[in-house]
Amino acid sequence: MIFNNTSKIINKKELLSIDYVPNKIIGRDEEIKELAFHLSYIFREPPSLPTQLIFGGSGTGKTTIVLYLLKEVEKEVEKRKLKIKLKIVKLKGSESKTKYEVLKKILVQIAPDIEVSSNSADLHSKIINVIAERGLYILIFLDEIHELRENELNGVLYTLSRLGQDISFVEIKTKEKIEKIEKGNVGYILISNDANIRSKLKENTRSSLTRENIIFKRYTPEQIVDILKSRIEEGALYENKIENGVLEFIAGTSVKEGQDARYGLILLSNIAKETEKRNLPKIILEIANYVNQILIQDYLKQLLRDLPDLYMETLVIIYELHLRKEKINSKTIWEIYQQKTYLPQVNFSRISQIVTALEKENIIYVTQSKKSKLRNLSIEENLVEIEEVLKEMGKL
Repeated sequence: MIFNNTSKIINKKELLSIDYVPNKIIGRDEEIKELAFHLSYIFREPPSLPTQLIFGGSGTGKTTIVLYLLKEVEKEVEKRKLKIKLKIVKLKGSESKTKYEVLKKILVQIAPDIEVSSNSADLHSKIINVIAERGLYILIFLDEIHELRENELNGVLYTLSRLGQDISFVEIKTKEKIEKIEKGNVGYILISNDANIRSKLKENTRSSLTRENIIFKRYTPEQIVDILKSRIEEGALYENKIENGVLEFIAGTSVKEGQDARYGLILLSNIAKETEKRNLPKIILEIANYVNQILIQDYLKQLLRDLPDLYMETLVIIYELHLRKEKINSKTIWEIYQQKTYLPQVNFSRISQIVTALEKENIIYVTQSKKSKLRNLSIEENLVEIEEVLKEMGKL
């Protein structure tokens, strides 16, 4: 029979997903305590909503912790039978990359009965009027703000940071037209992998945006092991289906590759699948090592495909310098970038930030150079994957 696979390793596949919010949060007690404190003002009288920025690398638990606490907030509001009209709006910069798309999704989530306008100004007006007139408390959770388009980032963050004041203005402006106007409030939680994102903003946005920050540090290998064990104990795998040392290998590999718990979960999931494909009774270290080698290549290619436009153009320049066998550093990249007049105008500092980000993702590597203060770079180790993706994206 085609479907007669007797190897049962995976029990509940969804528990290995990076989007799953676990019952038990590992290694983030301080961050939970800090964010919970800011969210606690929702339950005071009068209620107020947080304005919070959260930074940290991929796989450090930022999104998981926020979703976990927002779920707890909703349960607590229902438990206390509070009359507050709280609506939590959840957005991703990778899915809503422009000001229009962000405002459109906010309106759809808070007032699906209101017709969506074709421009940002009308959407903004409808949102603040709905909030003010209906007395809504809107908490906007915008994940991956670093994925917003470069030319839209400033406008999106400025608009979100000013919504509360805009609502106050509407209440004053429309007081004579509405017999009884409710009181509304807006808060936001913004997540970014880029701790330097403020430097990309205009002064008026920087001053308007919250100064309340929470920094998520990378997990230790021991914490990643505990995270994986916790998922398994919840039922991700059947009992006694993993050899001793495999989880430690996964955790060590995740840290070594510059990744975090996200990669660990992806790796464990793929190892479990490969074990079932081979009809083996238990996950063993040999399979874990084999899957990791394949996954590193595939993971890099997916990472390259997801690069923002400006990062991709910078990588093309780095590739061109590699083919010419010229030095690759921030200065030479900047000089070539300036020659490409069709690209958006950016300064040297911005190019340096992009180069640093590519280094952090292990897309490019630093090579030692004693003759120059500038760090020379290389793509030799990832050349095959970079060429494949650049061709696939029509850049070559």
